[in-house]
Amino acid sequence: SLASVVPSSIRLVSQNNIPLNYIDRIYLLISADGLPELEIAYLEPVPGTAGSFFDMLPSISEVKDYLNAPNFDLRFEYYIRYNPTGFVPIRLELFFQGYENL
Repeated sequence: SLASVVPSSIRLVSQNNIPLNYIDRIYLLISADGLPELEIAYLEPVPGTAGSFFDMLPSISEVKDYLNAPNFDLRFEYYIRYNPTGFVPIRLELFFQGYENL
């Protein structure tokens, strides 16, 4: 059994190659029934030179209880520099690292 699970790699990818530099700052939060909402990644500020993808910084957040819950929700909180021209479908690539007791 794993003792701890933390976010390790978080990437946002524009599905239609529209640059994501319209995003000023962004946070990824996780929640589950009976558990408080928790920030698991952020990028503040998003570089003005961001292209069609960028990596977020993982927060030092233990998420094992959230991932073991019957259901959990992920939510983005973000602030923009300007409105993008058109619809921007975005893919989230999210990886976690598990640690065992030694």
